Amino acid sequence: MISISEDVIERIKTNTIETYNAKTFFSWYLYIKKNENRANKLGFPQTGGSDAHSHNSVGDMYNVVNVLPKTVKSVIDAIRRGRIRPEGKTSSLRERLRWSCG
Repeated sequence: MISISEDVIERIKTNTIETYNAKTFFSWYLYIKKNENRANKLGFPQTGGSDAHSHNSVGDMYNVVNVLPKTVKSVIDAIRRGRIRPEGKTSSLRERLRWSCG
């Protein structure tokens, strides 16, 4: 995970900010709080990511978007409007160690 400044976030015109990540290691709580605060300050929806580079961590972290009809356009529109929420859990210690050590 990389951390970028708010001016870069505003310049690249992102649609969301990842606030939760299943692979976040020792600074898990600080990472979440920092990014939640940043997302709230800038008015961006919050998402989660799994960084699933192996089958063992697929689905550890995911995003819930409740929309009808279930089309690509309606999902993208819902995300842009903030009708998304991250769900899940951190990956196992073994998976996080494997990911962080390469």
